[in-house]
Amino acid sequence: MEKAENIRYDLSEIRQPDGLRYRITIYNTKKEKGWYIDKVFVKTSSQVTPEFKISVMGVIRDG
Repeated sequence: MEKAENIRYDLSEIRQPDGLRYRITIYNTKKEKGWYIDKVFVKTSSQVTPEFKISVMGVIRDG
């Protein structure tokens, strides 16, 4: 992750009849109002795309 000040993530494996899948769940941890931007970098076993990024943007407002 780039900063990881306002997010956390979990990576889980999901077994399907046709193979293995992965799920990334990203959680907000910011409590105060405002916005943030972060990135999660995911490494893969692919020679074509050995890494990709997920951009995360969040906004916390009054309810």
